[in-house]
Amino acid sequence: PTQGELTIRNDEFTIRRVEMMDITGRVVMNKVVNSGIYTVNRNDFSNGVYLMRVFFDDTQITKKVLFN
Repeated sequence: PTQGELTIRNDEFTIRRVEMMDITGRVVMNKVVNSGIYTVNRNDFSNGVYLMRVFFDDTQITKKVLFN
């Protein structure tokens, strides 16, 4: 869980895009990053559970995020 900022960092690969989806699967944020680090501002989201997808050149990862 996080109450502040959420920082994504990868020293091996460039983060191309970060996408946040609410629990229904609706995309609520889609940011082009093209960097090794990105910070998600918690103030942009209501309390709840989100799925965060981080896209790299050839792959992507999905993580559950809880804002409270």
